Amino acid sequence: MIDIDDSKILTIDSIDDLLKLPCIENIVKVPDYETLSIEYDAIHLTVNGQQTTRFSDFEIGVGLYGWDCESVLVMNTECIKK
Repeated sequence: MIDIDDSKILTIDSIDDLLKLPCIENIVKVPDYETLSIEYDAIHLTVNGQQTTRFSDFEIGVGLYGWDCESVLVMNTECIKK
């Protein structure tokens, strides 16, 4: 279980949330997870975030390809309660 009270969790719930993130060029433009991991412990992609960003790489040039459902990416395992 993630310790929500003490963790910094970035929530992506819309295209606007995605556009605010630092990105890098890959095959498509994607969030810079290495930079984000400095500030955040985890990224939460909500159901709405997944639906609104699903094909955003074609529409706005930034995508979350492979994030096919509501997900949490834990980048700092120290925030997980054992």
